Amino acid sequence: MDVSEAVLKECQAQLEQSGNSSVFHPVKIQIPDPESALKPSAHEMQICFYSMYVFELFPSINYCQRVLSDRADGASSRWGGIHSDQIRDSRPAGPTPRHWGYRRGVANMCSFELDAFWRLCESCGFTPHTIQLVPRPVEVPDERYAYFLMTR
Repeated sequence: MDVSEAVLKECQAQLEQSGNSSVFHPVKIQIPDPESALKPSAHEMQICFYSMYVFELFPSINYCQRVLSDRADGASSRWGGIHSDQIRDSRPAGPTPRHWGYRRGVANMCSFELDAFWRLCESCGFTPHTIQLVPRPVEVPDERYAYFLMTR
């Protein structure tokens, strides 16, 4: 699932190159209506959600909660799906959510304190199991990322 058709096509190309294209069912998310991506369809049997560099782009904490709540009620959760989400960590001296300037500073829109995101996941019906902290990921010239692994 993604909001970008180009990203979905690239995922398909990468999977075809590796010989695994039969397991990919692209779903384009409509930004104003993220809930529509989880309506029953061909992707109903998904067992893994892998979300990287997504939550920091959402316009608000409330939008993050909508996405998590809908995913918790979605098909992957009914089948015991695994969910991995990456967030920007706003520990002291870390980035703080701006909630303004979306056109210029999209990567700084939403950041979370670790325990706040953990509690948000729980309130949406997930069971967080672990967090991995990465102060400076190799692949991104930025800092303070946290990776959550959880189930429904």
